[in-house]
Amino acid sequence: MSEPAVDRQEVLRLTESFCAGRANDADAERLSDLICGDVRWAQLYVEYIDLHAELAETIGPSGATTLATAVAGEGRQPSRSRGWHAIAFAAAAAACVTLISTLALVDIGGGIPRAVAGRVTSISDGAAFDGDPPVLGEILRDGAGIKIEDGFLTVTLGDGVKLDVVGPTKMTVENDGRVSLRAGLVAGRVGEAGRGFTVATEDADVVDLGTRFLVHKDQSVGTVVRVEEGRVEARLKDRGGSAVRVIDLIAGQTAKLNVYNETAEQTADVFDFRDRYEIVRQSKGEIERFSGSARPVIWSGYELAEGDFLTGGSVYVIPERRQVVADSAVHSADIVRIPDEDTLVDSYLFHFDFNEADGHVYQTGRGSVTFGSDVVAIITDAAGLRETDGVYGLERGTFDTADHRGIETETDSVTVSDDGRTVAFDIDAESGRVLDEFRVLVLSAP
Repeated sequence: MSEPAVDRQEVLRLTESFCAGRANDADAERLSDLICGDVRWAQLYVEYIDLHAELAETIGPSGATTLATAVAGEGRQPSRSRGWHAIAFAAAAAACVTLISTLALVDIGGGIPRAVAGRVTSISDGAAFDGDPPVLGEILRDGAGIKIEDGFLTVTLGDGVKLDVVGPTKMTVENDGRVSLRAGLVAGRVGEAGRGFTVATEDADVVDLGTRFLVHKDQSVGTVVRVEEGRVEARLKDRGGSAVRVIDLIAGQTAKLNVYNETAEQTADVFDFRDRYEIVRQSKGEIERFSGSARPVIWSGYELAEGDFLTGGSVYVIPERRQVVADSAVHSADIVRIPDEDTLVDSYLFHFDFNEADGHVYQTGRGSVTFGSDVVAIITDAAGLRETDGVYGLERGTFDTADHRGIETETDSVTVSDDGRTVAFDIDAESGRVLDEFRVLVLSAP
């Protein structure tokens, strides 16, 4: 039994809308109908909600309480029909609970459900796909195909491997610690738990031994491997798929492998397609996971005044400066941890600005971002943002000067998880003050 693609994407879109606080009455009724009427959509819903339950557990008791309160709409001015949204959300969850016992017995798709291989943990705003686009937080099962034409996404696999996939790229995710790359560019970050992770192409198996690396497959060139740090084995295949030669590569080395002319050789450090990966570096920085309405954005402009860089229903997270000496005196009220005198930090601006001309009078941005290092400070008020624009803000950036540029403490919240690495936000913007921003400083990666 095949899955109707439109319904599947609709379930994921509606569920994400609820988690991001964007759903309306019609969305609530439609989602309830879908998940109560088909066990497959109930399973999708349960899996998506499981992601957010995991997030709440990561954030810790205080953060989880904040998120739960936000969903229920307590302690703040509710948006239109917010109470109904919460009721419908709970009702939909209850409907799913009645189906959970059935899930273990139903033959979904004509067989046992395939094993979970990973999740989509970031998608660049405006990314284009060939076929049904994945949704942020979507679970990827063994054999899931990804065909991205433009932009990038990040897949986090079960063993902690993080894989950036840059369009145009075609690949398949497998459940045994490997992906098959048919064409395009992937960049992997692999820790100890993921040692042995493999990127398989027509030409080679690229086996990671704890590192960062890039693999590019081009039909006319073959497979090119570049090691950023650590070590990999690049195993040339014959036309039958068996390994016939192995090249060891360490940080700074590049190799080219081609099954048709049976070559496997180190090449000069000329890796021109690395420029394609810069969109990931510039758009995502060292962020490991996006959730809810948080999005990385491929962006080269500098105009950030109200109305200049619209985000729709998303909250854009923009990397600003790296390796800046932290100045504790500038933002002492927002300190999360006291930096040492020579502490280096990276800066990220959270930017939320919607278009009133589209008829919107109220928007909510709700989600979280998990960084690869500890949060040092969060700057949430307009005065603090103005004071730190010149120190931590985008170079040559043009920022707004309005007093409502920061978040409003009576309606908005920003919290940090117990482990100090996940920032959860719940912010409102309405007609007359549609711009909301805050700045996060994290320890610079080595």
